Order: sequence, then C-alpha cells, then structure tokens
Amino acid sequence: MEIKPGDFNRLREVFAGKGVLLSGKLSSAVERLCFYFAFDALRNNKKECVVWVSTDYSYEKAVGMFKEYDIDIRPYLDRFLFVDLITLKSGARAGDSKNVKYVQDPGNLTELSLAISEHVDSRKCGLVVIHLLNSMLVYNDLERSMEFIRILNARAYDRKFAFLGAFIEGEQDVKAEVSMQIAVDVIAKVSGKDIHIITPTEVHSFSFEFKKGKLLMTKKQGIFSREEFGL
Repeated sequence: MEIKPGDFNRLREVFAGKGVLLSGKLSSAVERLCFYFAFDALRNNKKECVVWVSTDYSYEKAVGMFKEYDIDIRPYLDRFLFVDLITLKSGARAGDSKNVKYVQDPGNLTELSLAISEHVDSRKCGLVVIHLLNSMLVYNDLERSMEFIRILNARAYDRKFAFLGAFIEGEQDVKAEVSMQIAVDVIAKVSGKDIHIITPTEVHSFSFEFKKGKLLMTKKQGIFSREEFGL
C-alpha cells in the first residue's frame, strides 16, 4: 500500500474500510492530529458526516478543543455527530441536540454500539473517531474492548468508512498496547515531529508540521521496517 505525503491529509479517502490506530506519548501531537483529521474529513466531504465517540469530553468541551487547536469546526457542526460517554456518568445534565447521543453506562458496550450504529445508519458516514481508546480500557476489561474494536473495524470495512482510534501510550501495559495494534489494519505512530504509517507489510515515515491550519508532511529518506517498532 503506497502512501504519499499528502495521503494522510485525506485519511477518510485513503483508509476507507480500514481501522487506524493513532498512537503516541502524552506529549505528542496525537490529540491535535485526531481533531484535525475529523475537521479535514468534514471540510473535504461535504455530503458525509463524522461520528465522534468521546470518552472524556462533553460535546461543548470537545467543540471547544477544536478552537484550542485553531480549528473552526462551526461551519460543519450539522454533520458532526457525537456520542458522549462521560456526561451522564458524571451526573451532569444532558443537552437536547439531536446530533448528540448520551451513553448511560460506558461499560455497556452494547449500548455504545447501538449509539454509534444509530448515527452511522442515519446519514452517509465517512469517518468514525474514538477519542480516547484509553478510557475504554478504564470502563471495560481488555478482552471486551478488543472484541468491540474488532467489530467496529469489520463494520468500517462493510460500510466503507474509515475508523480512527486515538491512543495515548504509557497509561496501559504492553499487552494492552499490542492488543490495540493487532485489532486494527494500520498503525499511525507519532514520535516527536515524525509520524510512521505502519501497514501489514510496510512502513512509511514522514515528518510533519502544522502551518496556517494545514497539515504538511514530508517523506523521510531511508528504509524503515516493522521490526524497528516491535511489530
């Protein structure tokens, strides 16, 4: 699978039908990239929606985070469909937006699956984002979480949307991190200003930077192997 520098800007198109694990340390740009890819999918695919599954942020806080990263998502909020796992769990009051579905029990993966499916089935969906996969492992044990991710990955293949899961390394043990890697098709590993796109057979490495609201990527020279990343 050949990946060019501009392809990761088109994550929705290039990885349609695939699951992508976006991982890196807490100090990395994982979160910023996650928000950027959702915005980019909405901006470039005007007839498709993005389903954003939020384990830690309410709808209002998530929208505010886009602004923190200098991303203006307001023109696209009608196609930004949200699944909220934290509001009812925390005892906060739910809003009344039809674009937001609230999960009563984040540990009930059947309830979560239903909320995602209702959004995916309601309109043409181009991208499903889980931000963050770490908290799924707080609410659920590893085996059930991996079953859920595999099912969502299979759903992505069937419906031809891209599935992006953001994961912060270091909170969970090695077993959990490896399990996450096995459960998806592609790993996008962020390290400093580099991002390594790891497919089942190849590694494509790029340096990246944000300029004027755009993600610019430059292909790194050299040959990289999966073994270098413990795969």
